[in-house]
Amino acid sequence: MICTKCGANNADGKKFCENCGASLGKKEGQARPAGSGNARPQINLTQASSTGASASAGADAAQRRGGRGGLLFLVVALVVLVALGGGIISMCSSMGSVVEQYGANGSTISSWVPANHASDARTTQSEAEAAASNESWTVLFYLCGSNLESEDGLATYNLQELSQAKLGDNVRFVIEAGGAKKWQNRAFKANRLTRAVYDSAGFAVVDELPSASMATADTLRDFVSWGTKNYPADHYLLVFWDHGAGSVFGVCNDELYPGNASLMGDTLTTAEIDQALKDCGVTFDAIGFDTCLMATVETAAKLAPYADYMVASEETEPGYGWDYVAWPEWLGGHTGTAGDLLGRKICDSYYDKCRKFGVASMATLSVVDLSHMGTLAQAFYRASEEMAQATTNRASLRQLYRGAFDTERYGGDAAYNMVDLSDLMNNTRSVVTEHYDDVVAAVNEVVVYQVHGRSRPKASGLSVFYPLDTSNVEMLYGYLDIVGNVPYAQFLSVMYGKYNQIDWSSYDAAVPVAQQPVESGDVNIQFDEHVNGDGKLELQITQGVDDVALVGIQMGLYLADARAVVYLGTDYDLSNPQAGTYVDDFNGEWMAIDGNYVCANLLEHGNGYNLYSVPVKLNDRYTNLIASYDYASRSYEILCACDEAGPDVMSSKSLRALQDGDQIVFVFGAHSFDTNETFTFEMGQTTYSSETRMANQDMGAGSYLFRFTITDVLGQTADTAYFVQDYAEDGSITARPF
Repeated sequence: MICTKCGANNADGKKFCENCGASLGKKEGQARPAGSGNARPQINLTQASSTGASASAGADAAQRRGGRGGLLFLVVALVVLVALGGGIISMCSSMGSVVEQYGANGSTISSWVPANHASDARTTQSEAEAAASNESWTVLFYLCGSNLESEDGLATYNLQELSQAKLGDNVRFVIEAGGAKKWQNRAFKANRLTRAVYDSAGFAVVDELPSASMATADTLRDFVSWGTKNYPADHYLLVFWDHGAGSVFGVCNDELYPGNASLMGDTLTTAEIDQALKDCGVTFDAIGFDTCLMATVETAAKLAPYADYMVASEETEPGYGWDYVAWPEWLGGHTGTAGDLLGRKICDSYYDKCRKFGVASMATLSVVDLSHMGTLAQAFYRASEEMAQATTNRASLRQLYRGAFDTERYGGDAAYNMVDLSDLMNNTRSVVTEHYDDVVAAVNEVVVYQVHGRSRPKASGLSVFYPLDTSNVEMLYGYLDIVGNVPYAQFLSVMYGKYNQIDWSSYDAAVPVAQQPVESGDVNIQFDEHVNGDGKLELQITQGVDDVALVGIQMGLYLADARAVVYLGTDYDLSNPQAGTYVDDFNGEWMAIDGNYVCANLLEHGNGYNLYSVPVKLNDRYTNLIASYDYASRSYEILCACDEAGPDVMSSKSLRALQDGDQIVFVFGAHSFDTNETFTFEMGQTTYSSETRMANQDMGAGSYLFRFTITDVLGQTADTAYFVQDYAEDGSITARPF
């Protein structure tokens, strides 16, 4: 086959010229930049000599992880581990739908609702059919290294993986790398944006640009335009690699450009992705996020005009990310594939990789058909209107808050927390009566494939923004400006007492509520805390019963000599014999790991299970153990370790399995009553092994401090006074004021 650009003769079936790199297919474009022929210099992906590491160090780095001060992983890459539990791989059924006329209920549907569009979506294509066609693919790999690379070399690790993949002649990876203070290889430079290509001829750096933030629309737009112009193909896949923080904060935490540190570093929001892709004129077969927390309904709605499919995770990802050997190599042999089939291969290989590294139990990844996002976005918009209207009624607010509390959530206790969309609708259907089933049906329609571990049982494939920390009203403004679902923002603003801090008159799509929503000044809860006739600690709500959403009990170990309390955690498993009455059921037991009592913070109260976060020092580095409690079996399971996201870094992309020999020191918060100071307290340690167990354990005779935590329908919390419960040698327990 003769190349029309340089005149070189190529073997039949080739899609790219072996001499100049130009497309030999039906699409024409410019040739690869000068110096990129067969004699081009190859990228050296071994780690820089300053690290003293060899190329194999990337495998070790894959088990290290990257919030600020990421966690050292001790597992050698690709050692097969026993998974921490089985998982579920599901293919969602296809259901037909018709988009209703927008504005049917009389309100203005905001511009965030995309139109449905035609595509080759939901193919029934076989792998044999995908392998039978020789078509060309360009994979645009947007690699923002961040501290994941500078501290732990994880971008280099994935590039080393990719270098092992046999792509064939019709697949190219076109890479733009930046955003890291230091690169753990000799090819990329921290003070430059580096562009590289990997194909059947190997790796090569093809261009270097002045440093620029990876978290701007301009940088992304320039890369996509350059990549598709210089490396045209029949099919395009765009992959984002880095931290991710969901619907508002987006992806690509460029550590060279810190941005607004009070909220987050400089990040590439979904609105900026929308702005960049709008100007490129490219339709992608799929857009993927090898990041945490980006499988959200808001992200999918933004991407709908630009791609047929989205591949992303609802939950935090492990640091080593996707499998850059398995799916690229599969694509090289199946270039006739449609986007959904490729997405399934990405999901399956990712889940297999998580299983090898022992974190499959917490894994999620889904394939979303963007051509039908208009139906889902409209349904959720209508459900949001119902939620906004319900904010005038205390009883409805209580049901909404309790429903959200019981919903499967992602991202730990980060401020940009996400919850599963279908689970939220099911848990609030007593309020969202007209449209909850429309939303659930539409989610099933658009999520064509997903994988999730058994500790993420409610994962439907798409989450929705539901922040835990709403102390800053700017987060709600961010949601309004970036996402634009005004009724849902109205609902959230009421749930967190911010409704009157936002000028709703400036938003045309604001829902006119029947009356003023409930405000913090409207809530007046009165209570009495005492020891009842059975000697139990009891809380009686004497006023505002309907304003109470949740009641928990905080437990602490009382150090009488030091006049201090060591916090052990909060439990919501209270007896509620009658409306407004809560009785603590302390039986002398608390959670322990290998006989060491732990501080167990409730992350999630699910249907039939709880998830806990246990702060520890793991091999001298601070992190958290994630553990589950199953109500049916009445047993605990330690799932993995995960770093906590800080105020200036995205979700830490840090899931890792515990390994034999890991040294664990248990960490607690403590408070001195004499000095009124709060400090960190370490108590107990163990060496992890296959015999390590978490279980409820008798605490022995002693004095323990308890107080109730009351959460009202607006998410405001108040703590009662401390009481002491004395646990005697004979097993009797008596409560008294502190």
